[in-house]
Amino acid sequence: MSQRQEEAVKQLGLGGLMGFVIDGIPEMAFHVVDQFDADNLTLNLGNTQLVVTATLISKFLGIYEGGLNFGAIVSSKKLHPSLKGWRALLEETIFTRPFT
Repeated sequence: MSQRQEEAVKQLGLGGLMGFVIDGIPEMAFHVVDQFDADNLTLNLGNTQLVVTATLISKFLGIYEGGLNFGAIVSSKKLHPSLKGWRALLEETIFTRPFT
């Protein structure tokens, strides 16, 4: 990943994901899925239950929880006309965030 791409990822609030090593994730992911109670949004840790919230995931992954204002993102490239048209449909206050 180039320095410019790394900065863009950080600006999006996803910088915490850049240090993840993929080698061990599949085994860990299977374990987490097996121990996760989707009805109660809890993770079974043996002696205790961990309540999984958007804030917890945000802190764990090191990503921004508060949403992203797409209107504030400045593109450094010339945009394709179809993308310009799509962006023109969005208000400056449009945010995206996880469902809560």
